[in-house]
Amino acid sequence: MRYTILVIAVLSTLMVLGACQSDDEMAAMLQAITSNEPQQKTTTDEELNLDPVLDQTDTFSSQGSTSEITRSKGTISECINQEGQRGVCVYYYLCDQESKTIIEDGRTLIDVRSGEYCQKFLEICCLRSQVLEEPAKYESKQTKLVEKVVRSDEKPKANECGWSNPGVNVFTPRSGGERITDGEKIYADFGDFPWIVALLKRKQAEEEWEKSNYIGGGSLIHPSVVMTTAHKVAGRKPEDLKIRAGEWDTTSLDEEYEHQERTVSKIVIHRDYFRPSLYNDIALLFLEEPVNLTYAPHIGIGCLGKQMPSANTNCFSMGWGADNFNNKSVFAAVLKKVKLPLVEHSRCEEMLQKTRLGRIFRLHASLTCAGGQAGIDTCKGDGGSPLVCPIGVGGTRFAIFGMVAYGVGKCGQTDIPGVYVNVPDLYDWVEQQLYTQGYDTQSYVY
Repeated sequence: MRYTILVIAVLSTLMVLGACQSDDEMAAMLQAITSNEPQQKTTTDEELNLDPVLDQTDTFSSQGSTSEITRSKGTISECINQEGQRGVCVYYYLCDQESKTIIEDGRTLIDVRSGEYCQKFLEICCLRSQVLEEPAKYESKQTKLVEKVVRSDEKPKANECGWSNPGVNVFTPRSGGERITDGEKIYADFGDFPWIVALLKRKQAEEEWEKSNYIGGGSLIHPSVVMTTAHKVAGRKPEDLKIRAGEWDTTSLDEEYEHQERTVSKIVIHRDYFRPSLYNDIALLFLEEPVNLTYAPHIGIGCLGKQMPSANTNCFSMGWGADNFNNKSVFAAVLKKVKLPLVEHSRCEEMLQKTRLGRIFRLHASLTCAGGQAGIDTCKGDGGSPLVCPIGVGGTRFAIFGMVAYGVGKCGQTDIPGVYVNVPDLYDWVEQQLYTQGYDTQSYVY
């Protein structure tokens, strides 16, 4: 009798849980039906859409594998560096860059485990011998990072926009170059593009990265202003949005500098924005509080380009969108970095006319193109993220010339470039909106 009662209780609990799940699903369906937002329809591979499909099947990948998102400090393990010397995996800021030995203050706890390479992006192999004893080596981290971008031919000045600051060079030990590749995926270093921000739904107070809350990308162009695409925020209320600056690895809190979140107080969309064709696809988000740029070398202001560079200029786009073109629901955990050549306007129009868009297609002046190489492209979830091109002679300063708008067909197809918002064409509109709201219009000028 006792076991019978126990079985009945368990079955009753399961039935209640099942009913709750059904209620949640029904509520979601009713909300979708009654919402004033335009609903996404089921798309084919050739429809003009780079929006993420955020459902319960979405997962994020890290280092080529798929896993649930967790944030933890983890443990430290043994490793072998490029010179074949045995060491331990420590966070990059605990390893002296000159001697490659651990900076230790006597409180480090090491859980030794066997291994050849450090498995975490933010850990490097550091020699256990010749441990440095002076805590003074912990001098200003900000100074260390800023020094790494100084070049003999150009030096950043305080409060200037557009400076890349890859002070960590996370991927150099393993890749032997400026970035690491995993198939067609290329990841940015921590601090590579300090102006990139993530747009998130504001559903809860805690700052854990929830995959279902991710909307797309944006650019910090003023401590209190983010630029993004209109199609990412149209139909949304300011109180439902927040931005995250300084993010890099969405599954980890191991970064030396923390990210910052700010809520949105106002959304301004271009009055001539045309959703069906994404004409004038631009919006500005005004923040309730400015992002703090003091002692935050991984966060900075992006410059805005006033004139589009020449065709074939190699530029970069970045974001946390799909990094597996065969499964667009798998988003990148670590910030991607995609190298793309600019495509001349009329040439892009001709290339797109050979797609399902047809011979009568015309590329609007507020749009531009980049890419068209096999396997190298932005994709779903990257909408709103910037397209930046180098300015100056050192290759460490960039300006924003575009934003990810849409694509035709599968991501990464040969001779089918991605379509981006033409930022120089909309430069005057941005300036007018900041001036109207009473903000400094020089923050993004170079």
